Amino acid sequence: MHSKALQKSKLIMDTINASESGALSLENIHILTQIPKPTVKRLLDDLQDLGVVYRKLKDKQYVVLYSRGQDDNDKYLLARELSPILTQLHKETSMYSDIVYLHRGAPVILESNFSYSNIRSAAERIMDIRFSPLLSAAGRALYSENNIYHRSQQGYSGLNFEQLAAEKACGIYQRIPGSWEHPFPPPFPLAAIALPIRFKQKTVAAINLYWSTQLPPSSQIPPFKLTALHNARNTLEKMLQQESVCRKTLPQLLQQEW
Repeated sequence: MHSKALQKSKLIMDTINASESGALSLENIHILTQIPKPTVKRLLDDLQDLGVVYRKLKDKQYVVLYSRGQDDNDKYLLARELSPILTQLHKETSMYSDIVYLHRGAPVILESNFSYSNIRSAAERIMDIRFSPLLSAAGRALYSENNIYHRSQQGYSGLNFEQLAAEKACGIYQRIPGSWEHPFPPPFPLAAIALPIRFKQKTVAAINLYWSTQLPPSSQIPPFKLTALHNARNTLEKMLQQESVCRKTLPQLLQQEW
């Protein structure tokens, strides 16, 4: 990079880091830096190629790597490594998917391809919320596989343990039909399924697949799309067996946060 480009790149990274969340959209970077948007985009592309900036797939916001706490940095590096799997899964299914893990006992999204829906307002609301372990497919997978549910535990009295046991037996978890656990409307009436992601016989995350029930299939997922989800899960589990950011970070996240 030339000196002017370096100065502008530094301004862009400083602006991102100075934001409250440590992440900014292209539009907000342009507004805050007063650098023309095409120049911002070109410089961000260069910074991504250098491996110092990551554009999160789930909300299309940029973060600067190696500049925040170790936990945040590990999550961003992990999300960057996993995002191609979610991109490919969307290409094969035209549906949406999240990779979810437990943070302080609640299911939260590590990375998602929901940004492909182009429902911007929904993406901004949904990506940082915590999903119900009673209602959401990924939450049910994580809680059931890690034996967190207990019949006598307060708050789980309404849980259908027989249905959950059947889901655990077949390895495919489902969102409770018609459910939504948040105070704002869902982006669409949705159905979802989730598969556990295992490492050394322990479930460290879950990957889901969800779609609008207003569009076919309303509830039953076509076999080829279920196969695509299984293939994505298998790819993730293979990554956990190899030397990778995924193997280093994903099991640690579950151990640290639960």
